[in-house]
Amino acid sequence: MSSRPAGAVRHAEHVMGTVFSVTVRDPGPCTGAALEQVVARLHAIDAVFSPYRADSDISRLDRGEAAVEDCHPDVARVLARCRETAGRTGGWFTERPAGRLDPSGWVKGWAVEEACRRPGRRTCPSAWRPRPGHPAGPPRRPPAAWRPPAPRRCR
Repeated sequence: MSSRPAGAVRHAEHVMGTVFSVTVRDPGPCTGAALEQVVARLHAIDAVFSPYRADSDISRLDRGEAAVEDCHPDVARVLARCRETAGRTGGWFTERPAGRLDPSGWVKGWAVEEACRRPGRRTCPSAWRPRPGHPAGPPRRPPAAWRPPAPRRCR
């Protein structure tokens, strides 16, 4: 038995080195336009944050060819959140794994949240209304009780 409601629309988008899947359980006349906006936002985020694209702001910043002020405004906000997360996890999270600037660990979850911000609002205001706790995106921060795993001891 499928958990997908009859008439649901599913879309898989290959971007950021992974697959983002979207299910619209109650599609309407604006579904296509809303999906196009979601996909466009994911690709726009990838263009700015990909450490694998030589022309991305993150790659230029990592090579010292640009300052944070020269980058897309989201770069400063994302790097601040990465530093905050690094502090909250006692360093278990870093935007510089192996010494290279790569905030992908934060960006992929944030990208879902960003892409789900009211797609279709220009073409159909009621097409999409994610709410807190809605499965359209992850929570903005880890729960307060979240703790990194204890280090394993080799024997």
